[in-house]
Amino acid sequence: EKRTRGMVIAQQMFVRGLQGTYNAFSTNNNISIPHGDVMVFSLCCAQIMYAFLLRPDTIPQSYNAWIQTASRVPLQSVIIHRSLFRNGVFDPANLQTVMNRKTTTAANATKLFERLSLAATTGDYGGPFVPCDAVHPWMDSCVLAPVDRFASVFRWMFPIYGALHLVPAVMFKRKTFFEKPWEMLGRAAWGTVRSSAFLGTFVAIYQAFFCTNHNLATYLANHRSTLKLRQLIISRPMYWIGGLLSGLSLFVEAKRRRGELAMYVLPKGLESAWVMARGKGYAFGTGNFGESLLCAIGMGMVMVSFNHPEHLSGLVRRVLYQLVGPN
Repeated sequence: EKRTRGMVIAQQMFVRGLQGTYNAFSTNNNISIPHGDVMVFSLCCAQIMYAFLLRPDTIPQSYNAWIQTASRVPLQSVIIHRSLFRNGVFDPANLQTVMNRKTTTAANATKLFERLSLAATTGDYGGPFVPCDAVHPWMDSCVLAPVDRFASVFRWMFPIYGALHLVPAVMFKRKTFFEKPWEMLGRAAWGTVRSSAFLGTFVAIYQAFFCTNHNLATYLANHRSTLKLRQLIISRPMYWIGGLLSGLSLFVEAKRRRGELAMYVLPKGLESAWVMARGKGYAFGTGNFGESLLCAIGMGMVMVSFNHPEHLSGLVRRVLYQLVGPN
């Protein structure tokens, strides 16, 4: 396989193996963690959102681009934020691009112009975060921005999730679909609404956290007695906490889908954490054999779990049934 595709396969095999191993362990030892899928999802989202804003080099470029699209934030604003946090400066051309957007309000354009002028004349680029005026330039209110973001993401994802919920019902449950068409359509519609609302809620939570955090930091900037509190608010862990809180949006999604969504983000979160740990010398390099080793370990766990296939997800069971037959 190609190296990039090999990594994807290895990651999926490994997390599916982990899933089966955990399910077997929890069943054998009568251990149950309430909302474990939401916990895994939230922890992974914390790492992923931290990586997106501060360490985009630790997640795949395609995934980074997808988050950028889903966030509905101008790309230049994200670039400004990364530059401010790391270097304390930003490229004026990026801020100028945000100012010149047709949807930028007059009030936000004025504030951004003042920020740009201050940087040009005094060298003061402001705090180590992009101003809210550049995050949602089409809306003046930070209070209403999460609502707007929810509606935007909901509309964007509705046709996509609609196809994901409707097509399987027609293709794989054809007999039931023709016997009870309205019931199946109703389920697909409700599933589409929940899934779209889930992602919209995720983005809205992070937007609300981002604006609240940095508005508070701006307010505290003029109070020297609260310097330590302000430093805490704008510190790296805050971006991780924002992702953690956003992960709670999984409660909006149907319970049967939560595990699959957790398994979807787990490889990305683990990859980002591993790359960061390796950069700090906390993890070893795997050379050219890392993907093969990871896939082998994952396949081993999957096949052990296949002795009791109920411990594996339905998707993995169906694939294995096609490849090796029922156990």
